[in-house]
Amino acid sequence: MLRSLSPLLLASAIALGGCGGQAKKADDKPADPAGGVATAPAATNAPGGAAPAKTTPAADSPGQAAGEETTSPPATVDTSAVSALLKFIPEDTVGFWLVNSQQGLSRPLVKPMLQATGLEHQVTEEIGQRVRFLNIFGYVEREGKLGIVRCQIWEFTSAAEARAGLIRFAEFFGMRITNPSRQVQGFDVFQVGFLVFALRDKVVIHSTWSEYLDRVLAQTGPPAHLKPLIDPAVLASDAMLVLKAKDPQAHAFLLEQATAEIKSAPPSLLPLSALLPKAKMLVAAGSLTEGRLAHLQVEMEDDEAAEMLANFGKVLPLQARQMGLAAIDELGVDPPSAVQLKKTLNALFDGIQLTQEGTTARGVVTAPADVAQWPTALASTLAALKKKNEETIVPQHHIEQIVQAIHDYTEVRRDARQILPPAAIMDQSGKPLLSWRVAILPSLNKELYDQFKLDEPWDSPHNLQLVEKMPAVFGKSTDGRTRFLGFANKGGVFETIPDPERPPFPRSVRFADITDGVSVTIAVVHVAPDKAVPWTKPEDVTYDISDPLAGVGEQPDGKLLVCFLSARSSWIDLNRITKEQFKMLVEYEDDNEIDFDFRAK
Repeated sequence: MLRSLSPLLLASAIALGGCGGQAKKADDKPADPAGGVATAPAATNAPGGAAPAKTTPAADSPGQAAGEETTSPPATVDTSAVSALLKFIPEDTVGFWLVNSQQGLSRPLVKPMLQATGLEHQVTEEIGQRVRFLNIFGYVEREGKLGIVRCQIWEFTSAAEARAGLIRFAEFFGMRITNPSRQVQGFDVFQVGFLVFALRDKVVIHSTWSEYLDRVLAQTGPPAHLKPLIDPAVLASDAMLVLKAKDPQAHAFLLEQATAEIKSAPPSLLPLSALLPKAKMLVAAGSLTEGRLAHLQVEMEDDEAAEMLANFGKVLPLQARQMGLAAIDELGVDPPSAVQLKKTLNALFDGIQLTQEGTTARGVVTAPADVAQWPTALASTLAALKKKNEETIVPQHHIEQIVQAIHDYTEVRRDARQILPPAAIMDQSGKPLLSWRVAILPSLNKELYDQFKLDEPWDSPHNLQLVEKMPAVFGKSTDGRTRFLGFANKGGVFETIPDPERPPFPRSVRFADITDGVSVTIAVVHVAPDKAVPWTKPEDVTYDISDPLAGVGEQPDGKLLVCFLSARSSWIDLNRITKEQFKMLVEYEDDNEIDFDFRAK
């Protein structure tokens, strides 16, 4: 129910714990390893502008502790556009997060980092022409139960880009924008399948619940219970997160769901499950600048709860630092790069502070003194990490997208039999024409799917031209060959089962057939390069039952990437799994218990 919000809650919890480098009461004046808590430089549109004037804020300002001297945003900072977006937040909001995407990308620290990793073009392209985006989390009551509803708002650079962005988003779900169904508050409202959009000038608003969208459009300003939490320093940040519910019932529901999520988090976060029910509100904001990187404020029910939270903040960073240092050792980068990364990580942790005053806990993350030199110092390290990311994280993300598209194939058809995609799209005589990878295209690239002639084979003159248009999710091969294959053997999820009711057509595997469970049944595997096939060709892994691993090819590092039908990926350690055990993971109804550890460390 809280799937869309829980990552934010967990991230907030981790951030709070991470801000515990030095937990003290506000009047204890803790020693600052970075040389004093840095002031909070606000975002500026004019690099090299005049230094902002200093002010002493009131004790209840969410950005800083009582009496803390900080910098207010200079006059050149225009936060009116952010304020205009926040006016859409309705009264029943339990929280929101906002990202000033183009402002963040314009930071002097960011561009060199992206250039060093070769990610500048990719990141800029993905963000596109979106200036900023806002995610609102409200609640609705359905059949006597509360549930979270989400609304997304994007602001583009122009009205033309806004409309183009709306069209792209709808096409991602295989839908097309036609004429608006109605107008509300000057917005054109489009009902597209189960989605509803609103478009006006440079702003696009999206929700899955029409009534809630209308509520957002009717709003004329941030709700009163959130206004005190949004001060100028927060507005000028690259990113901000605010969580606070006005209604006691919704607040209790929010904390209940957050506590449940924490209980399934890493063990080091479990103490938060006892503290979260006592939280009243949370504000976090940050900017990728020199000086203060981020700040966090949590209001608790009483002084004791705030002190407990501060004390917890002393423990988690120690564990997180050790985990981070250990993770660097496992990256496989060259020794000089590892040393530089560890130096950077330690500097970040040294700049963390948490203070407690009364019922309030505040955290500050101060940028290290040499942060401006990071792009140069870390260039080679970041390039190595980018290569590592392309070899591991990117394929892992892609294989999960593919299996999710398999689920989408089933959902779109709303078939009570829950049939998986066929191993191949067939002609009238039962001859395989195109791969299941083409069949799941509607949720990955509907425009490309519409270009196929589904009654022709993959290598017909027309369809063969589309091989070179392979979507990135299937790999980046220039010849249109993919390493993401399924198992076509008897017992594999892409086997063809004779269907006496529709000869000569076989039927696909159904979810009901998978008696072993979707979490331990392999759906897709990332085979060795020499086992790759044209992505549109109806060809997958077939293997000798006595040696099932032969079908996936040699894996030089001894690790094989797979994704189970649950859409969770995993790296299998081929040095600690037998051929028979691997076969158990492939076959969906052998009823063998998976009582062995196969995951690579």
